[in-house]
Amino acid sequence: MAKKKAISKKAQVKKSKAAKPAKKVIKKVASKKKPVKRKKGDDTVDLECFLSTACIRHKHLPDQCEELQMLRKFRDDFMKASPLGRQLIEEYYSIGPKLVKAIEQDSNKADTYRYIYSCIKNACIKIRLMENESAQDVYTKMVKQLGKKYASGL
Repeated sequence: MAKKKAISKKAQVKKSKAAKPAKKVIKKVASKKKPVKRKKGDDTVDLECFLSTACIRHKHLPDQCEELQMLRKFRDDFMKASPLGRQLIEEYYSIGPKLVKAIEQDSNKADTYRYIYSCIKNACIKIRLMENESAQDVYTKMVKQLGKKYASGL
């Protein structure tokens, strides 16, 4: 009988040790905050992402539209694979929310979103043609242009 208790105690110790790392992983995942989203009609507007905002607000497209799915895949498959790409992504997440706020305060924001969407379309064409460096250049130039235009709001 004593053997059964010892075995069950060992099993309990193993169970509790195995459960602890899982809890830590869950806490880490749960602590990462996703960008704040606000409903606008039937679409969800990502206030942290000016590319999403441009597509959704200017073109009335869903967040899962072809352009955004293509850009997300490009980010994950191509840009994250290089140091320059990772740096650009980091800068984008840093400047994106500030740019959206500045653009939203601009009386000509429709023109800006039109410009952003034209860059998105251009980049998507280049991605389809597998001209990844050119697609990344389109994005980089667009962000620089927006940075210059809205420098005071950043």
